[in-house]
Amino acid sequence: MKSIIYVLVAVILFGMVATGLKSKPNNRHKILIQSTESQITASELTRSVDIISARLKSFGADKYEVKAIGKNQIAVILANDNEMKLVQRLITQKGVLEFYETWNYLQIKQLLKNDTQLLSLLQSKTPRDSSAEIGCTTPSRINLVNDYLKATQPGQKCKFVWTELFEKSEVCLYALKPDERNGALLTGSAIESIMAKTDSTSRRNYIDIRFKKSAIDLWAEATKRNMHNSIALLLDDKVLFAPSIRSEINGGNCEITGNFTQRELRFIAAIGNNGELPVGFVLLK
Repeated sequence: MKSIIYVLVAVILFGMVATGLKSKPNNRHKILIQSTESQITASELTRSVDIISARLKSFGADKYEVKAIGKNQIAVILANDNEMKLVQRLITQKGVLEFYETWNYLQIKQLLKNDTQLLSLLQSKTPRDSSAEIGCTTPSRINLVNDYLKATQPGQKCKFVWTELFEKSEVCLYALKPDERNGALLTGSAIESIMAKTDSTSRRNYIDIRFKKSAIDLWAEATKRNMHNSIALLLDDKVLFAPSIRSEINGGNCEITGNFTQRELRFIAAIGNNGELPVGFVLLK
C-alpha cells in the first residue's frame, strides 16, 4: 500500500514540475508588420523577408526568425527585446538613401526675402550664415513649421527636410537643392558599402562610405563644387548627416562623423548595405 502511495505522490510531483516547466514565460518577442500597399506580389513579399533578414544580421541582432504571413504581412521573432524600438524601425524603414547639396542660412534668408517668422517658429538661436542648419526645434512643433513653409512656397529651387529623429529631443531643419531633374545628387545605388566604425584613439564614432566605381567621379566633382558647403545624406527623406566639405574627395571613400551612438551607426549601415524594401511596411504589434 505504501509503495502505491509513493508512486502516486511521485506522479503528482512530476506533473507539478512538468506544469511548472510549461508555464515558464516565453522569452521570444514577436513583431508583426504589414505592407502599406493593398496589392503586393509574392516575389515582393519574399524579397522583403530577405532584406529584413539581411538587415537584422548586419545590425547584429540576437537570434531571430523572419517569415511571411498571408499575402501582405511579415512576422519577426526575436530572442530578446534589448533594442526593440530600434529593431522595429530597422524592419519598417523603406531604406531610400539620397545625397543632396544644401542651401546655407544666408541663401535661405534671401529666398524667403529676409522673413524672420521662420526663425521665430523654430525657437532657436540665429545660425551662422554659412550653416546648413536653418534652425532647430522640438518634434512637437514640426507641423507648425511645415504649415508655414507651405504658405511661403519658396519655389522648386528648395526642398525643406528635417533631421532623422532617433528619439532626440530636438530636430533641425535643412534646405536642399534638387538637381535639374528635381532629384538627388546621388542615391543609395551609388554606394558600394557602409561601415560603422570607432576611432581607436579618440573613441569617435563615424561612418565610412565607399562609393561604386561608377560614382567616384560624380562624388569628386560634387565635393569640389561644394567646397565649404554641406552635402546632406538622407534616409527616407530625413537628414542623417550634413557634413561640411573641406576638400575635394577623390578615390570614392568618405568618412562622416556626427552625434551618433555606435548602435545608431550600425542601424544606418544595416540599411545602407542591404538595399531598399520593394514596398513600405507599418508596425501592427
